[in-house]
Formats: sequence, structure tokens, C-alpha cells
Amino acid sequence: MSETRRAASTEGEADGSARARTCAGCGQKADPGALARLVRGPEGPGGTELAFDLAGGSFGRGAWVHPQPACLERAARSGLSRSFKAPVRTTAAALASAFREAAERRVTGLLTSAKRTHHARVGTDAALAALAEGATCVVVAVDARSVVERREITDAVSRGLAVSFGSKSTLGALFGRDEVAILAVTHSALADEIKRMCRAAAALAGSGSEAAWRSSEVR
Repeated sequence: MSETRRAASTEGEADGSARARTCAGCGQKADPGALARLVRGPEGPGGTELAFDLAGGSFGRGAWVHPQPACLERAARSGLSRSFKAPVRTTAAALASAFREAAERRVTGLLTSAKRTHHARVGTDAALAALAEGATCVVVAVDARSVVERREITDAVSRGLAVSFGSKSTLGALFGRDEVAILAVTHSALADEIKRMCRAAAALAGSGSEAAWRSSEVR
């Protein structure tokens, strides 16, 4: 399944069209779009191998959790063992780190899909034009501070349309350029999923989120 179709599927989950799942941390039911799915691997020297299935491509038994510190703490303590009906050895810090890494891969895949399907407007002029035309997501490199000072970007931040991800060189490599400071995503499902991933990972990173994960809400 392509990242575009997966993003559209996630959008459907978020609007309540999919069956609610139970968070292994807080025990509350929620739409899958508000949760993150974990799959269990073999037991190793450091504990149970767990992986976040953010793209929905893994089969087998899984557990669901809100990607929030309190829920990860409770899930690591006992919730995941209940969900998997087997002992699970992990920590909230390990789960948070695994989520950030999975989210980075997910956003990279979504941006690659936006490029492939011609739903990415790369560069300052193209991104600002896309915003004016109704694009709902702009991605700003974390080292592109001068771009954030633009009035149009300040407005996008206030409207919840802007997130930051990667460096200018990282984004440049994705789009075949030396550097990319800003781009807009014009596919609504891709845009919503990119924003969701960036914000969840940044919330888990806490202070120093740009250094820890290179993604945060643009401020």
C-alpha cells in the first residue's frame, strides 16, 4: 500500500469510521487515528523487542497506546503485558525513543510520497503560493529560522498549519536539491498525517525536541 493510501486510511480512522481501540496505558477507548500501534518481536537481552507500526503494514497481534508520556509510562509498567497476554519488559523512555524514530521514518515516507504524486510545492515562493491557494501544511526545516519570520509563515503557525522537520540539507536530499528550507504539502490526507506525526513526536521529545528528533511545532 502506498504512503498516500495509508495516509488516507489513517484519515478515515481519525474521523471515527474505524472501530475504536483501547489504550494500553490509560485504558480509554479512542479512534485508531489518535493512537499508535505497537507490535511485539522476540525477547532479547535488553527486554522485549517492540516496534511502532505507524503505517499500518504489520500483521499479527498488536497493542495500541496514546503517544503521550503518561500513557507510555503506564503501558511500559503493566499495560503492554496485559495487551499482549505475556510479560513485556520495556521502559517509557525506550517507547518514546522508538516512537520518535518510527515517526521520522513515517514523515520521510509521506514526504517522498508527496514528491512522487506531485503534491509537494518546494521552495519559499512555491510554498507560500500553495498556502494562499489553501494548502493545509507547510514543513519548515529546523535550521531555516529566517523563513519563520515571514508574515505568511507566522500566520500559518497561528492557524496550526506549520510544523518543522529535518534540516535544510535533509529535506534537500529528499527532493534532489542541495537544501530545502520550506515546502508545502497539497494532499489533505498526507498533510494531516505529517502534522500529526510531527506534533506527537515533538511532544514526546520534550525540551530540546529539535536536537532529539529534529521535529517540532514551528514557534
